[in-house]
Amino acid sequence: MGRIISRREFVGMGLVGGAGLFLGACASQTGARAGSSQPGPTAVTPVKVTFGVVTDNLNHWPVYIAEEQGLFTRFGVEFDRVLTRASASSVQLLSSGSVPVATSTADAVIAGAARGGGGVVIVAGFNRAYYVLVARPQVRSYADLKGKVIGVSALRAGETPLLRALLRARGLSEGDYQMVVAGGTPERVTAIQAGSIDATMLTPPLDLPLVQKGFTRLGASTEVLPDFAFLTLGTNRPWAQANSEALVRVLAALTEATDWLLNPSNRDRAVQILAKRLNVSPDEARQTYEGTVAVDPPLFYRNMAVTETSLQKVLEFMVEDGTIQASEADPRRYLDTSYLDEALRRRGVKR
Repeated sequence: MGRIISRREFVGMGLVGGAGLFLGACASQTGARAGSSQPGPTAVTPVKVTFGVVTDNLNHWPVYIAEEQGLFTRFGVEFDRVLTRASASSVQLLSSGSVPVATSTADAVIAGAARGGGGVVIVAGFNRAYYVLVARPQVRSYADLKGKVIGVSALRAGETPLLRALLRARGLSEGDYQMVVAGGTPERVTAIQAGSIDATMLTPPLDLPLVQKGFTRLGASTEVLPDFAFLTLGTNRPWAQANSEALVRVLAALTEATDWLLNPSNRDRAVQILAKRLNVSPDEARQTYEGTVAVDPPLFYRNMAVTETSLQKVLEFMVEDGTIQASEADPRRYLDTSYLDEALRRRGVKR
């Protein structure tokens, strides 16, 4: 559902411009249903925004809704979706300005900014982390992971801090197992089925088909880290300052999509969208909805407002593993909510 960014684009993709944008024209009717015929934003000249997506998984549900329900179009955004394949790649693209807006895990953005990528900042949050540790059928317990190979997307960022915390809580030290970079979610699913790795962390519903085939569900990250900021929306600071209207429109569409997802009356359509975009069965998508949306609190942040407590937990882990210094562990250094505040104001929503 999205093109993969090429090497040439990675290096030389131009920034999308915001010249001539009609400021203030994106205020929507409060409570208008996503994709309905009710009045939406005032007609505006669309602005093209290249939007990087790490991979296709549960965490991007609001993005899928905004696409499928026509919200980007309603808010005057010509949505150009590219796959970055990894959070670290998203941060590189953001830092260089090759992609102006992209999804990435919170820790990847923080690590990039701490290493001198001051041009990258988090502007909103999608959700708290929720990963399931799945192992091959012969691995029946945590103890069976000793000497085994666990596939991850990155050795330090992404789901890896969650994995380490879960294994540590279950009595395993880092010397008990081997971690190897096995790619994004689709690649790790392929690798565990092929037997090249013994276990990996997956987001629902991608764990469900494996469990049905006899693979072992060992546990979930929420057992040890129930409030850990995960997928965020990052931007290139100079681009955002020069194209604030474009960024506000993107955030208006995504926050409306998130509100729509969290509205129980949209359950059936939300399940249909997830099943379509992740190529899973309606039952698997429905189970995922019940476990991530129809819970209190839901996995997804209301108004895409990442909580300071969940972001602080990420920073604590990064200090602990030496990625950043204690003096760098201030959430305000990596977070700018001014664009989100404006998007919500235009929609008539209070944080």
